[in-house]
Amino acid sequence: MSSADAAAKALAMNWSDDGARVSCVMVTANRAALARRAVDCFLRQRWANRELVVVDDGDQDYTSLFADIPVDRLLYDRVARTPETTLGRLRNRTLDLARGSVVAQWDDDDWYHPDRLVRQVAVLDQGKDACVLRGTLMHLDAPGWFDHPYVGTLEPGVPGSIVHRADPTARYPEKRRGEDTDFLAHWPIDRIGVLDAPGLFVRAFHGSNTWERTHFERRVRNTPAAAIEYALRSLIPGGKWRHSRFRLDAETRAAFEAFVADSRSAGVFA
Repeated sequence: MSSADAAAKALAMNWSDDGARVSCVMVTANRAALARRAVDCFLRQRWANRELVVVDDGDQDYTSLFADIPVDRLLYDRVARTPETTLGRLRNRTLDLARGSVVAQWDDDDWYHPDRLVRQVAVLDQGKDACVLRGTLMHLDAPGWFDHPYVGTLEPGVPGSIVHRADPTARYPEKRRGEDTDFLAHWPIDRIGVLDAPGLFVRAFHGSNTWERTHFERRVRNTPAAAIEYALRSLIPGGKWRHSRFRLDAETRAAFEAFVADSRSAGVFA
């Protein structure tokens, strides 16, 4: 490829040094199809000044997944797995490598709308130090659930959706799971902006998640009102799918359809 062709391709993929550099930080191991989807989401982001920071403690070489990322916008760190390795420790490694003034948690098994960074960075520009989504789309690749996405919410927001100003004092605890909840607690509640836009992010259950399937299913009914509604609707065969959490507006439904299409393209779904 000539330098002119490379420059044209970079322009088409929306790269620029304007605005804050956002480091999208990803931990991964031995699940190339899922990682391909996450990389594709990174490539489609409309926020131009971004980089991908990947810490990989698996055996698969992901180099080919990064072919469309300019070399100055990729940090790919392969590390040896040890019995002492925790997800929290690996996440901290991504923070150490990140060069941006803004950091976005970018899990390898979730899906991100092209506007995710644009929308969440805008919240930081309003004076907040961190931004989370109040809720995300949830999807279970499981019998009976595949065609029934729903919105799962948490208070004050979903920890894994965090985008924050770089802060060397913010560290993940060295835990195997639940580390992002503790990480979010680093910021006082009044410094966290909460965005109500569930279609920006899909949390996906695929069978080899850090959390088990029941963790995902509980998100349908994780408030007293939602639990009562779920119990009542479940009295009728198929009634649970009429629960209010499964009612998606047009924008959120379109995001789910894009998630399914991107997942098929990446080889996650047949």
